[in-house]
Parts: sequence; structure tokens; C-alpha cells
Amino acid sequence: PYYGGHGRSDMLTSTYLDLDAFSPTDDVYFSFWIQPEGFGDRPEEIDSLVLEFRDVNGEWIRQMKFDGITNGTPSTEKMPFSFHSIHLDNPNFLYNGFQFRFTNYSTNTGAIDLWHLDYIAINDNRSPSESFNDLAFTRVPDPIIKEYSSIPWKHFLAAPDILRDSFTVEMYNHFDKSVIAVSSNYFPSERVTNTFPLTSFQPLLDPGQDNIDAQTQLQLTNDIDNFSSFQSNMINNYIGEDSLIFRIDYSFDQDDEEREALLNNVVSRTTVFDNYFSYDDGSAETNIIAQNTGTEIGVEFMAYTEDTIRAVAISFIQVDGLDLTKELFNLKVYIDTLDQDPDFENILLKPFLANTVFDTLQGFSTYVLTDQITEDPIAVAVPANTRFYIGLQSASTNEIPIGFDRNSLDGASKNFVALSTGWFPFPTTHQGAVMIRPILGDTFPQSTNTVSIATPDPLTDIIQVYPNPTKGILNFISEAVPFFDLQYDAFNIMGQNIKSGYLQNELDFSELVDGIYFLKIRNRKTDELYHHKFMLLR
Repeated sequence: PYYGGHGRSDMLTSTYLDLDAFSPTDDVYFSFWIQPEGFGDRPEEIDSLVLEFRDVNGEWIRQMKFDGITNGTPSTEKMPFSFHSIHLDNPNFLYNGFQFRFTNYSTNTGAIDLWHLDYIAINDNRSPSESFNDLAFTRVPDPIIKEYSSIPWKHFLAAPDILRDSFTVEMYNHFDKSVIAVSSNYFPSERVTNTFPLTSFQPLLDPGQDNIDAQTQLQLTNDIDNFSSFQSNMINNYIGEDSLIFRIDYSFDQDDEEREALLNNVVSRTTVFDNYFSYDDGSAETNIIAQNTGTEIGVEFMAYTEDTIRAVAISFIQVDGLDLTKELFNLKVYIDTLDQDPDFENILLKPFLANTVFDTLQGFSTYVLTDQITEDPIAVAVPANTRFYIGLQSASTNEIPIGFDRNSLDGASKNFVALSTGWFPFPTTHQGAVMIRPILGDTFPQSTNTVSIATPDPLTDIIQVYPNPTKGILNFISEAVPFFDLQYDAFNIMGQNIKSGYLQNELDFSELVDGIYFLKIRNRKTDELYHHKFMLLR
């Protein structure tokens, strides 16, 4: 909401649930986990989250109220997830049509005062216990390379030592007993060529590591077996390629788990090697503000081979009800050091919010570097083994929020801010990745504000898709558009995003229940959108 003031902001309402078969003696419990703030904006004392149940008479009855974080709590102190349960022993809730809803009361000016909900469940014949049958990953894999989430392929070839030689695993055992993560695997793959740089599966957990105690968090780091062979394959198996997509998959089996929990037995992380550098994962938990005229943020990158900077992609975030179309900023490029005049500057540019015209929650806007007078595109050369910096300076009196990814800490030391006495690293309270991505190479990309906007077209206009209905596997044949240019999101009929990634010649949905599902496909080069509806039927 962006209408100002303080009050009801967001509401999460369940579908209709049939509880008519239960009685007050059946030990039916509604349970959930909750956390204020997380990596986002902190709810203050004045803010709250309210849980309500809808009774048989259609009235919403308050069950719980959670207040925001106490004023004076240090900003570095993060609240953990906490477990809560309610015994559904009131017959007015045990009917066909029961609903629940969560409502947050906050400042109505944007993505602030955040709460996080997880493991919402209604179960019978159970006790109000935190334990339940689930062993879960609690962290996605790191990118396949150190520091960056994406770099141009030729820069990796010039510096193959940035390939990670180890991987970190984090899991949590929700069982009330110790359990074993069976058949765990670390598995890298290349999605464009459908090849595998690691010649054999590697266990994610070594013997002795896979037995995890009850109600315990596991965190460990293991070395990659045969790393020299892995690195050699990464260098030699993709000669002639310039755009590649590597995915790291973690997986395990656990036969005693509840079926609804199986989805968190597999996690993956994709690293794109294309024409840009990035530290972020594409999702902003909060924002960094370039506030007041003259404030400048700088982000450091390293060119491992000589190249030319052609454009910069920036993720602007809508918060606090600001009309960013009235704001202005200056875009700068510094070669080698920030302690000098910029080597390039475009002044008085306007922020462009991608979500105002594209179907995206958090998109990037691309600014081609241009001559300030003629507006002709300009490429800025950067020598090999040279640091360069992208600077964004506010040219307005109001703030300009830029996406800030708090999940990605590898680039935290690369963020700088210009104060009156010079450039300084971000404070330790602001660790994460600023969502600014320099675009390099031999060609200029298309500026975001020149992209034509259209209604999504059927996916079958450009790709063959079969079968429909499917028992789990969807096949794709594309002759006109390479798969690595197509990103997909899969949604269930409730509108929940259940799967996403880069399109392949085959997608497996066999772990899902039967029903109707939807695909949204975006061409990342042209921003064209496509859709596809399919049925899962066994």
C-alpha cells in the first residue's frame, strides 16, 4: 500500500477449508512459525500482525496479536523464528468453509515493517509441539564462483581460480529424533549444453555427517572432490561458448518425512555467464537510499581481461510512496580508483521502475552509456586485471531507493559511499549486495525505456510444448529462441510460485499434486512475455 498513514496494510487470507469431519476432541491444531524483520525492514512497537479465524457465522474472530520489535533493540539483533499453535476445540470453527487470515498493521507507504510466516499447518491427532517430520535445507547453494553471482564467461576463463573449491551446507532437523539424510548429492550441471563438469555424483555429506540430531541446525563446509579435474572441465569443455548457465543442486532423501515437506529436500542455485557482472541473487530484501543532492554510492568490480563497459542495469525499488519519475540521478564509471574524477558520466537521468510496465516484482532497468550531447552510445574501455567502479549519485533532494540483497554477502566489501571527506566502505550494519550490474562486451544492449510493452503471448507461438495433460514431464522444442534466454516461473492455481529457473528441453513437475498449473516465460534479452497452461494428471 502507498496511500500513507498507519493502519491495515497487507492481508493473507486462506482458501475455504473443510473441517466438518472433526470434533473438539480430535486434537486439531493450527500451527505456524513467525519472524519479524528477517532481512527486510523492521516492524516497530507501533506495528503488529494479527491472526483471525472465520467462524461458522461468517465473523472474523481475533486469535493472536504480535507486536513489533521493542524500541531500543539494537539493529544488529535479529529475532529468530518462533513457533505458535492454537487448539481448534471451538465447534464454531469446525465446519465446511473455515478460513484464517493474517493482517499486518504498519506504515502504509511501501515494502516496510515486514513479517515472515512459514510452515502454516492444520493437523489432527497431534500435540502443540514444535517438532514435525521434516528435514530441510535452510540455505541455497553458493554461486559456482567466488564473490560474484554472474560474470562474463571470458572473464572467468581469464581467472579460473575464482571457481569455488568447496561448498557449504545448512540443514535443520524438525523431527523429535535424530534422522539420516540419505543419498545426499552435490551436483553441478550446465543447462545450455546439458553437460556435467563434475564427472560423477559427490555426496553432499560425508559418512558421519549425515546423522542429524533432533531439533538441530547443521552447518558445514566440504571440499569438492577431484577439484583439479572439475576446474579443467570448466575451462576446456566449453570452448567457443559465450553464454552459459551453471546450476548447483543439493538433494537428499528421507523416507519418514511428511509429503508436504518434500519440496525442501532439493535446493539449487544458478550462475549465469553472459555479458554482465553481479553480486546479487536478483531479489532485494530491502533497499539502499541515495538521499539528498550529491550523495553517491559506488560498487567495485574486477575486469579479469580487457573489455568495454556498454551499459549499467539498476534495480530501483518502490518504497515510501515516492514518485521516482520526478527524481534524477547521475551515472558514473571510474576506472582503477574512486579517488579521481569519473572516466565517464551521464547526468540527470530518470529512475525507471520496471514493475510499472513489466510483470515483475523486482526488475532491472538498463541504461546504455551515451554521449551527453549527441546521445550516441559510448563504450568505456577497461584494461585487464583492473578494478572499475559504477557510481550512482543523487541529483534530487528526495531519496532514490536501490535494491539491496541481504542474502548475498560475498560482495559486501565492494560497496562504498561518498561523504564530505571522501569515499568510505559501507558500515558493518549494512552488509549485502547493491543491485547494480555493469554490462560489458562487443554490443550495446537495449535500453529499458525503449522496450515495447505487449500482452503476454501463448508460449506455443515460439516453442513446441508437449504433452498436455502430463504425468509430470513437460517437453520443450525451441528452434527460434535459445533456452538460456528464457526464464520461467511456474504457478499453481492459487497463484503461488512453486518453481522457477531457466527453460530447458525438459521440466519435471512430478513431485506436485494433480491439478492445473501455469507457466510464465520471460525472454531476458527482449523482456517479451509468454504464458502456458497445463494439467498434471496421473
